[in-house]
Amino acid sequence: MELKIVKGNRKLTQKALYHQGEVYLPVQTIETWTGLWNDVIFYDSPLHNKRICLTIISPDLYNERLPAGVEKFAELCSAAGAIMIYHNGGPFPPCDLAVVIELGGRYVNVNYLGFRFRSMPLARRIGNNLKQGLKLAYLPDPLAFRKPQYNLKFGLFASLKTPGIVVQWPTAFDQLATWLFASIMEHFGDGESLDGEILDSQAESETSEPAPAPQPVTPEPSPKIEAAPAPELTPAPAEKPETQDKPLVETNYRRGQITRKPPAPGGNRQPASMSQSQYPEFFKKIEEQHRQRPKREPFG
Repeated sequence: MELKIVKGNRKLTQKALYHQGEVYLPVQTIETWTGLWNDVIFYDSPLHNKRICLTIISPDLYNERLPAGVEKFAELCSAAGAIMIYHNGGPFPPCDLAVVIELGGRYVNVNYLGFRFRSMPLARRIGNNLKQGLKLAYLPDPLAFRKPQYNLKFGLFASLKTPGIVVQWPTAFDQLATWLFASIMEHFGDGESLDGEILDSQAESETSEPAPAPQPVTPEPSPKIEAAPAPELTPAPAEKPETQDKPLVETNYRRGQITRKPPAPGGNRQPASMSQSQYPEFFKKIEEQHRQRPKREPFG
């Protein structure tokens, strides 16, 4: 597999070779080559032995692993020969560059730390490269970082010689890593431009076998499912209207008369009648009971 060679900030026409775990370089690059990242070899890198202090500020916790884009940026700097120093609070240690990455948010933004004359040129360079590389519609000019709650501060002597930048990095913008790295390479490479697109290609393994072509899959016949017999539905018995049995004949024993109550509307029953000629003894007994009334005597 062929490897690209970047000398300083320029891509050479010569290629290196990678075979069975070994890297074969041209003769002129053997003594001064710096590192390898994917399919790119850094040769005579401007970041060689530069101390870069990296600070990550975020409302979220990244105890185990940083986002993929931030890790890519750190790996590029290390492959180019930089000495990475991870800063987790307090004054910045002695370094050649302080890079603060503020994760989260919806927009890309660049600010500067320390004195304006020292940090502003690098912040503008990063802003221009991010605007062109990421094809942003708008990116404001860099301003001083105004968030005192993070307490990012240089010592007096360090602020005079050390540039510091703050990049607001949305989590979804992983491609921001290559253009931030290219801007730092240009800053330490005396302004020589570096195309960040040559860093976006992924390394391809020489021994990787092509994936076999997918074979047509014949669908298996689906098993026949016999429908269960429909249950026989028997009609529910009709409910009969509730009828209250009320007496249809009322007897007035006091007067010796029988009164008949008219049938309820809609009823099917016929009222029974008692004939005096059929039941003479019954009516005779009733009349005798009325005749034998107790006589009232006056109080003495």
